[in-house]
Amino acid sequence: MQMIRRFLGTAAKRFWMLGTLVSISLLGCEEGVLYPGGEEITGFFILPEALNLPVGGLFQLQVSARNAGGISLPVDQVKWFSSNPTVALVDSTGFVIAQAQGHTRLTANLREESTSIILVVEALPAAPWIWAEHVCANADDGSVYCWGRGTSGALGTGDRRSVRAPAMVLFEGGLSAVSTGSGHTCGLRDTGEAWCWGRGSESQLGNRSTQSSFSPVQVKGGFHFSKVAAGGHHTCGLTMDFRLRCWGWNSFGQLGNGTVIKLWDPVTIASDQHFKDVSAGGRHTCAVAESGVMWCWGANERGQLGDGSTTAAMSPVRVATEARFLSVSAGANHTCALDEQNRAHCWGANTHAELGLGNLMDHQTPKSVSFGFQYQAISAGLYHTCGIELSGLLYCWGEGTSGQLGNGTNALHGNPQLVGTGVYQSVFAGTSFSCAVERDTLKAYCWGTGSFGQLGQGLLRSSNVPTPVSGSIPFVQIGR
Repeated sequence: MQMIRRFLGTAAKRFWMLGTLVSISLLGCEEGVLYPGGEEITGFFILPEALNLPVGGLFQLQVSARNAGGISLPVDQVKWFSSNPTVALVDSTGFVIAQAQGHTRLTANLREESTSIILVVEALPAAPWIWAEHVCANADDGSVYCWGRGTSGALGTGDRRSVRAPAMVLFEGGLSAVSTGSGHTCGLRDTGEAWCWGRGSESQLGNRSTQSSFSPVQVKGGFHFSKVAAGGHHTCGLTMDFRLRCWGWNSFGQLGNGTVIKLWDPVTIASDQHFKDVSAGGRHTCAVAESGVMWCWGANERGQLGDGSTTAAMSPVRVATEARFLSVSAGANHTCALDEQNRAHCWGANTHAELGLGNLMDHQTPKSVSFGFQYQAISAGLYHTCGIELSGLLYCWGEGTSGQLGNGTNALHGNPQLVGTGVYQSVFAGTSFSCAVERDTLKAYCWGTGSFGQLGQGLLRSSNVPTPVSGSIPFVQIGR
C-alpha cells in the first residue's frame, strides 16, 4: 500500500482490496481513466471549420477537446447554440437543420471553453437542376432509347450530346424497367442487376465512383433488384427479397439510413418493412410497404413526406393517412400515389397546382385529387402531374405554361385535364414536358417544351398537344 501511495502522490485512489471497493479520484482522471496531461482543455474545436447547407439540409457536427498532452477528452457535456434559430437549429447532439436562407453562428460550450463556426444556408438550387430534361423508354425488344438533354451523359449514347430523336443506349443484352432521373438514368437486366449512366458526381450511379459515365455501368454490390428508381441525384432499388437499398446524394437524408452522408454503395434503409414499390424524388424518397402503408424520408420543407410536418427525416416516417396504397410517384417537391381503389392522392408543394386539388395551397398530408377518377398509373414531375385512368384516358394537371398538360393550352390548371383522345399504358412527367406510350400502337407521344429535343420529334419545337416521337419504334414503357 505504501508503494501505491508514494506512486500516486497526493492523488486520491480507487482500487479493489479484499473484495471491497475503496474510492479513488485521480487527478486528470474520469471514472478511473488517467489522461496524461490532465483534464484541462487546451484545444477545443468544431468539425468542419465552416459549413454551407441548402435550405432544408441536415448535418451532424462533431466537436473535439484535447489536453496539453494531445489526448482527447470527453465531450458528452457539450452545449450547443445557434445565434439565429430562424436560419438554422442545432440540437443537444450537434445535429443541424437548415431552416432559411442566411447565416448563423453555431457555438459549442464545454466547461469554460467555447468554440464556434459560421453556417451559411443557401437557397435551394433552381428546380430544373433537380428534375429531368430527358426521357428514356423501353422498346418491346428489350433495348432502351433516350432523347432530350444529354449534357450529363444521361442518354447513354457514349457522349454528352443532346439528341432530338430516340437514340439507342449503348448496352448489349437488353434492359427493363428503365427509370429517368434528373441527370442520370438506370435500368435492370432480366437477372436483376442494375445499370446506371449519366451524372455521377454524387455517386448516384452506384459504381463506387463520383465520375459521370456516358454509357451504362453496373451498380456494385452484387444485388438483384425487381425495380430501380432514379431521383434528383440519388437512386433506390427494391431487392428481390422486398428490401430497399439506396445510394448517392444524401444531404437531406433521402437515402433513409439515418445519416446525411453521401454513399456510393447501396445501403439498406433504416426499416424492417417489406416493400412493393419505391420512387425517388428530387430530394426525398417514398415507398409502399407490402401492407399498403406509405413511408417517406428526406427533404420535407413543402410537406412532401406527407407526415403532417415540414421537418426533414433521415429514416422512414409513416405518411399520415389510413389509406392503403398500390404505387407511388415522388416528384421534385411533391408526391402522388394510387390507393387500393385506384384513387389518386397527392401531397407536398402546390404552388403550381401540381396536387390537382383546384387550389394553390401546399398540403402536408395526402389529399384526394379532384374528380375522383380511378387511375392505373401516375407520374409526378417538376410542377405538374399526369395520370392514366383505368380506361386508358390520360389526364394532366398543374403548371401548363409550356404546354406540358397536353390539353391544347399554355396555362395552369388546378384540376385534371384530358389529354387528347388517345388510350395510353405508360406516362412520364418531366421538367416542363410529358411523354406517354399509346396502348394499341405502342407509339410514344410527347408534349410541352422541346428546347433540348425532349419531345423526340427531330426538332427543337414545343407543343401543347401530344405529338408523335420520330421513328417507328414500338415502346412498352416510358420514363420511370
